[in-house]
Amino acid sequence: NKDRELYDKEFQQLKDFVLNLETREFNEVPLFSGTDIKLTIDSSGTEFTLPAINLYRGQLLAPVSVLKSDGTNAGNTSTDYYVDAVDAAAHENADEIIANVEHLQIKDDATAVALADTQSGHFNLKTAHDARVALVSLKAAISRIAEHRAKLGAIESRLSFTNSQLTSTKENMGEAKSRITDVNVAEEATNFARFQILAQSGTSMLSQANAMPKTVLQLLT
Repeated sequence: NKDRELYDKEFQQLKDFVLNLETREFNEVPLFSGTDIKLTIDSSGTEFTLPAINLYRGQLLAPVSVLKSDGTNAGNTSTDYYVDAVDAAAHENADEIIANVEHLQIKDDATAVALADTQSGHFNLKTAHDARVALVSLKAAISRIAEHRAKLGAIESRLSFTNSQLTSTKENMGEAKSRITDVNVAEEATNFARFQILAQSGTSMLSQANAMPKTVLQLLT
């Protein structure tokens, strides 16, 4: 109906906003985008070489680009294929990992944050079924975000505590340096006056000691 179409338009705008976050960078480091992994297949097509992959199980998707031996795209495979991540630790042989074609996306504008969908590779609210699928996937994404926020919060707490310790250490070191290098004006002025008085007293005593023999000589003469 008309209301559902309007809801779908609003939902598509929100989805586009979230997808645009994929390209955001901080200090030239991508915040959300991953890196492509090259899969090498021999000429007979019976063996392939895949580097080590560390993927979460579930809705996280892995991009796969099919390339020829010279590194160029093979045929019309310029797009990336997004498949569900598979935990291969439980399998002894690679041939036991079976790709489900229903979860294979071949979409020109598919992104690393897109979730598996059997038809178009994106979500909409045009039907009740599509809305339920989108809701389930969004709940899973929100749960994953909450998990990562908890991890980041713990890391941030440790960094804040370390920063507080370093700040306190810096202040203590500054005070120690100040006690070593800075001059205590009052103490030094007192010492200077004391030494000056002692020097003047010594000079006066010497002059008086020299004056006594002269007085005796004057009496004798």
